[in-house]
Order: sequence, then C-alpha cells, then structure tokens
Amino acid sequence: MTRKNIIYGIVAIAILVTSAIIVRNLAFSSKDIRVIHTVSYSNAVIFRTIQKFPERIQGVSIPDPAKHIDILLGESSRRAIVSVTPFSNALIAADRNRDLRIIAGAGFNGLSLIGNVKTVSELRGKRIGTSRGDTLENFLVELMQENGLTPEDYEIVYFTDPFEAIESVRRGLLDAVTHVEPFATQLLEQSGLYRIATSKELWGDHPDAVIITSQTVIDRFPQYLQWLIDELKKTQKEIIENPEKTAAELSNTYYDLDKKQLMQIIQYQFPRIDIRNYESFFIERGNTLLELRYIDNPVSKTIFDWRFLNNEK
Repeated sequence: MTRKNIIYGIVAIAILVTSAIIVRNLAFSSKDIRVIHTVSYSNAVIFRTIQKFPERIQGVSIPDPAKHIDILLGESSRRAIVSVTPFSNALIAADRNRDLRIIAGAGFNGLSLIGNVKTVSELRGKRIGTSRGDTLENFLVELMQENGLTPEDYEIVYFTDPFEAIESVRRGLLDAVTHVEPFATQLLEQSGLYRIATSKELWGDHPDAVIITSQTVIDRFPQYLQWLIDELKKTQKEIIENPEKTAAELSNTYYDLDKKQLMQIIQYQFPRIDIRNYESFFIERGNTLLELRYIDNPVSKTIFDWRFLNNEK
C-alpha cells in the first residue's frame, strides 16, 4: 500500500468518524428523548432539566399515570422514551410486562391524606378519594391498616382525574382524599381541611415517582438514557443547593403557583434520582399490591436496572 493510499484511508476514516458524530448530535438535538410525566411536584427535577435542554427532551404530560405504560411500550422500538410514574403503577405494570425496568427515581415523599377530620381513626365509616392501583391507594390502605382500620371500615371512591378528586373533597362530597404535592398543600391553603397524615410519617423517607422504561429502549438507546440520568443528577444537586431558583423557574410555568407557595412544598417533597438502596421498600409495597390483587407475583429484583446510576460524572 502506497503512502498516498494510506493518507486517503486515514482521511476517509476521519470523515466517517466526523459524520457519525454529526449524525449522533443531530439525533440528540431532535428531541429523541421523550419523557412522559404527570403534573405532581415529584417531576420538578424533570421539569427543570427540560427547561435546560428543550431542544433535546420532549415532555409529554399525561395526568393519568395508568396510561403511561401503553404509550411507553408503543414507542419503545422507535425512540428513547421513559416515564415518570408513581411507583405502585410501575410495579403493577412490571408484573404484567417483563420488558419493563425501573432505572432511577424522581421525587421523594410528597403524599398526604387531606380531610375534614384531624386523625385517621375519625375516618371510620367515611368516604375517602384516591386513585386505583396508584401509590396514593397503596399509601391509603397501609395507613389505615397501621391505624387498625380494615377496608370494611371506610369507603373508597376512585378518581382518574386528580383535580376532580380535589373538587369533590372541597365540596364535601368526600371526607378525605389522598393527594400529592403541590396540590395537597394548595388544597390546604384554599380550604378549612387538615393534613391528617403524610407518607413520610408512615414509611419514612421514600421514593414516590420512579423513572421506568423498557429493556428494548435500554438495548437500543443506552447513550440517551445515560445522558438523561447524568443530567437529572446534576439538576437534583442544583435544586437542593438552590431551591429558591427552582421555585422561581417553575412558578407560573409548570405550576400555577407563585415562588413562595412552591417553597412551602419543599419540606414535603424533594428530588432523588439514585434510589438503588430502596429495593426492599418496593418489595414491601408489592406485598400490599399482592393483597389487593393488583399483581400476581411478589416484586422481583429483576425489574430494577441501575446501570445508568453507576456513572459518577
């Protein structure tokens, strides 16, 4: 091979490498990372990251988390897509579809029982609103059990629209409702109701929403998932170090609340991406889902894939 051919070969390789980088960057800038989410404050870290990278991340707001997984699975073969979903919904979905994997967390704590009484024991014989198969129901059932109440001692009313649930308890059609931040705190400010209990009081610090995707996405788009998780960890650090900035950036954009109102919520919910040491928590919650017949099998550790949390950049 002549020197000229060697030079041509090196140039050709350089062109191919440069083209590959350009194509990769173009793909990255075309919103190939899609994030399905609700409107709860557990998504604050997601929303702030979308605000920083609007050209790379497309947020898709689906208030009913029961609809998240069908959308996720329907698009898994075509794009990098994840869902920020309450952990109970994620556990139920993973029991039904073995392709699903929980890869990280999003929000910590944040659930409350709001009502027209001050204690759980006063809810005997009362009507309580919650969401079927949701972390909110998981919380309600375990909270009532902890206080010696069985399902026969109260009536559950199910809602798919979180705002309809708020309106029902505000109008006195319900005696209590389980809800998430920022709406739980907002409801308290706008009514004469009480915060009867929080999920932190029941479970201690715990994950609320988790980031779930499919094995198909993990196999086809690992670089996008790694980038997303790395950026979420950076954003989590920024939120914890400067919550005032986060409240200012999210007020009147993702939330129709002012900065002061959002600052009040931080004591009830904050971001946590790395949830590797909470597998036993999910397994315990799965036992309740088994009792409620939402899942057929105990939660298996195989549904967790923490590879993207191992990067310490």
